[in-house]
Amino acid sequence: MVLDEKDITDALRDSPTNTAYGNDNISYPFLRFWFKNQPGHLTKTLNDLIRTDYGEWNVANTVLIRKADKQRYDSVKSWRMIHLLPTISKVVDRIVLRRREKEMTLSGTQYGSRRRRGCHDCVKQIADFVKFGRVRQTALMTMDVEGGFNNIDTALLADILIYKSCDRFLVSWIMRWTTGRKMSLKFNGRTSRV
Repeated sequence: MVLDEKDITDALRDSPTNTAYGNDNISYPFLRFWFKNQPGHLTKTLNDLIRTDYGEWNVANTVLIRKADKQRYDSVKSWRMIHLLPTISKVVDRIVLRRREKEMTLSGTQYGSRRRRGCHDCVKQIADFVKFGRVRQTALMTMDVEGGFNNIDTALLADILIYKSCDRFLVSWIMRWTTGRKMSLKFNGRTSRV
């Protein structure tokens, strides 16, 4: 897999501006500035990092943030965990996701992990279904797998991607991305070891 300048242009254009950065201490505005002034240099850097399997992509800085509506903060459920991944890895991740979308056909009713598809689209589809079904008996069954991403069988995922004719390098990159994750925890001004 080789990234080209159009891949990077599209990924940076669709990246947020005001998000916190991870352990690479690089912001999206900096990457945009770098790409604007030296597009070839950033493109080469990202391609080199993909080929050498830059290990820091799997390291997240995890920050705990209090949930506003909780009366007590001695329970784990009173905190939200925000995982700050390296910004460069999020740009590459966005490019890989777009390539995967081009290679594979996904169901029209799949909303998770898809660009320009969110909860509001799903609710609209359900509302239309219920409205259409008023003249008939209507039933609705939904499913949300809690912790689905954390419990995925990566070998099965690789088999499915290969079966769907996904590029082998892309499959290999996705497998490296989904395994061997590490994190540090930041709380009360202190950061744990990775």
